[in-house]
Amino acid sequence: MGEALERWLSREGLARRIDVKPHNVARMVKQGKLPRPSYHLGERSPRWDRHAVDALMMKSQGIEIKRDMDEILERHCEEKIRQHAALQGRKKATGRRVN
Repeated sequence: MGEALERWLSREGLARRIDVKPHNVARMVKQGKLPRPSYHLGERSPRWDRHAVDALMMKSQGIEIKRDMDEILERHCEEKIRQHAALQGRKKATGRRVN
């Protein structure tokens, strides 16, 4: 999976995403322009949550995020599961083969 799709970004990955030099990330965190990193991989491996970064950047531009991306994906998957179950039910009712 490419880094653009990964949830947790390294300092270098974050810098590429927001188009700044990696050494500017710490300054931007101190200024409140970026969220603080998580150290869930260890104290020498800071990682930034892509969703939190996007939300803070959009908020700083006056854009309100209505729903978290995880919620959007979860709802999409649930809808696809319901559609698949309905299709399987119709196939059973008509006597067609169900995989």
